[in-house]
Amino acid sequence: MILRLYRRVNSLNQERLAALLGYDKTYVSMIETGRRTISDVTTRRHIARVLGLPMHVLGVTDNDDADFAAMIQFGDSTIRLAEIARQSGRAVDAVNELWPLVARLEARAAEGRAERDTMILLGQGRAALGVSLGTVLPEERLAAAARWTGKALVVAERLGDPAFLAHALRMHGDELRKADHVGAAVAHLSRSVAVSSDREGQGTAFALLARAAGEQGNPDLFDHAITGYRALLDTGAGRGMLFNPFTFREIGLRGLISTGRAAEAVHAMQSDQRAGTPAAPQWHIIERVTAGQVLLAAQHQDGAAEAFRTALTAAEVHRLPHQVQRTIRAADDAGLTEITTEGRAALQRFNGIAATLSGLNVALTFFILRAALGQLDVLHQDMNNQEARHREALQAQEQRRVEEEEQAQTELTRQEKRHADESGRAQAQLANAQAQLALQANSVQIAQASAMQAQREAARTRLDFTAPAVRSNSTAR
Repeated sequence: MILRLYRRVNSLNQERLAALLGYDKTYVSMIETGRRTISDVTTRRHIARVLGLPMHVLGVTDNDDADFAAMIQFGDSTIRLAEIARQSGRAVDAVNELWPLVARLEARAAEGRAERDTMILLGQGRAALGVSLGTVLPEERLAAAARWTGKALVVAERLGDPAFLAHALRMHGDELRKADHVGAAVAHLSRSVAVSSDREGQGTAFALLARAAGEQGNPDLFDHAITGYRALLDTGAGRGMLFNPFTFREIGLRGLISTGRAAEAVHAMQSDQRAGTPAAPQWHIIERVTAGQVLLAAQHQDGAAEAFRTALTAAEVHRLPHQVQRTIRAADDAGLTEITTEGRAALQRFNGIAATLSGLNVALTFFILRAALGQLDVLHQDMNNQEARHREALQAQEQRRVEEEEQAQTELTRQEKRHADESGRAQAQLANAQAQLALQANSVQIAQASAMQAQREAARTRLDFTAPAVRSNSTAR
């Protein structure tokens, strides 16, 4: 199959491919049709080297492959542990766990080693890294997080795994929203709602869609999404980070404020005080900022200031600059200058961390690009080597063809001479045989003539002997 595909891509027939490999055309045909199986590593390495194919394509592995197999085995655990760290409020630790794994996976993919297990892990790693970066980066740098979740979605589209596709759509849609691409976020999250097959996944998609619709200022879509969220939540207790009563309450309040229904938001917050506990520390911070906005709408500035201060303190502890920026905007709109000043001071303290993470993202991107460019150089060199080998093989093939024609002509001349000699001898033998037959025929004729002469003489002798007796008898009568 591989040889046939290689021939089709490079427009080669079996004879030319056989010349490249140094094999007989019949042998190549047997390999392609499965009548001959190549089991020895040496032959596989030879074919891969001559054709410029990655060794692993033909099943040849090395020590790096063994190490990578071990990494694949533990990679899933690394991603799960990083997700636990992020949900526990330690998103920076999650990034530090994820980037070495993702860097190595990206480098392997750049080498053309895109096995399904590798791509599954790469897609999961990209999504987890993007979400973690989206948690710890400030708003002006959130595009980097969306790029990583977008790269995860590219993998998900090709894997044919509906569950992972729905997850990638949710994560990328949310990062697009945070990066201020709300229209694209709504499109991706609407699709995620449609393709999600499990209750928790669809509920999470509805939650994120409701948030995006609120930021878009689309009350109809917000009401549709929050109603779908509520309906799924009512079928049983939610246990996901985004699929639980606490998150539902916060998303509902924020959406009502964003769609110009502040009075409904105030009423909802006052009437529903039993929302439970947050699924992660960051959700308590997110809720406090939203609660401060609702309290401002209810003209409770003191309560709002207290909520904002709580959010600022916790956001700095958990390194969540985006929530600090949300707090600053809300406080600034309400004229809470003290809160604004405290928030900006917290952002200054975040600068060192943000610069480190930004540098990490640049370094990771550079590492991946360097691996890809290095691989391109290798592929380019391989192509040049392959072209040179192909040229040499064609020259050798042409030389062999000329030599074979000369040998064939020499053999033909030799055969013609041998045929002429044999024909001459056959003609001489035929003439000799004909002469012998003629002699034999002449001898037979002579013998027959002699026999006939002898018979006549014998007959004449008998006549001469019997004639006197006849005459005597006649006289006696």
